[in-house]
Amino acid sequence: MITFGAISCVNKSNNDSAVARAADHAGLDAFLFLGDNAYCDGADNVAEYRALYASHFGRPAHVDLRASTGMYITWDDHEVGNDWNPETIDSAKLAAAFQTFFEHAPCARVATAPDRIWRSARWGKTVEVFVLDCRSERKPSTRNGATAQYISPEQLAWLEQGLAASPCRFKLVMNSVPITNMPNVWDLYKIDRWEAYAAQRTRILKHIDDQQIEGVLWLSGDFHLAFISKVATSGPGSTQCEVLCGPGAQGANALLPSLLAPQFSFTTGTNNFTTLRFDPALGEVRIGYIDGDGSEFHTEAFVI
Repeated sequence: MITFGAISCVNKSNNDSAVARAADHAGLDAFLFLGDNAYCDGADNVAEYRALYASHFGRPAHVDLRASTGMYITWDDHEVGNDWNPETIDSAKLAAAFQTFFEHAPCARVATAPDRIWRSARWGKTVEVFVLDCRSERKPSTRNGATAQYISPEQLAWLEQGLAASPCRFKLVMNSVPITNMPNVWDLYKIDRWEAYAAQRTRILKHIDDQQIEGVLWLSGDFHLAFISKVATSGPGSTQCEVLCGPGAQGANALLPSLLAPQFSFTTGTNNFTTLRFDPALGEVRIGYIDGDGSEFHTEAFVI
């Protein structure tokens, strides 16, 4: 069995006891950071980004967590600036953000594509981790068309091929913002997630369905709450599951009461970190949510 920890939305202005409890947790094979790991709003150059990263990752709880196990990491908007637009952002600012991200991430830059965050890693034949970049390749101007681009065509093709070819029982997709079809009240700000890029969202979900790829689990953050859901109630993605982790150190999202059964089997706004245990013999994933006191206040298992 393989066990990962995961977290998102860890703001230095809030209590980071959930991070500290993650550092204390024995038996985590790796830890997954889903984005908003450092809040760098207002930074413009490398020195400013480095100072803000240091103020987040330099806290004792973070130092202890990073020393306790290996990690996989992606970013979300706050590593660059709140709701930044890849089509309009200043190129020097973005280059500084990329440089600082890679200075604090345990992964080498790809020589032929130095800004590529997306990559994968296999844990034997148990689980393959697909780390996505759902921020820097977006083209918001394409949202409503047949060529909507939430991730680049290259990243999408890599993900489709990787999921289909993986020999692993589980395929864990690290996705900074949920792909789940959210209730209508959330559509007031749909532009920030997969749903606003409907053509591409449908394509990847249909690919998984049509190819009958087993063991796919979407893992995401961003929303300042946690949930376990079906990606959709009907159509593409209706047999796929998503686990939303966090908030690690944030206030709870006011829209949490809108997330209802049967689509959402669990929701919480409590600051926490998430555990994911993959059992290939049973085909089972067991999810646990652990609060800042170290109490596992919810656990849920399902076969995928």
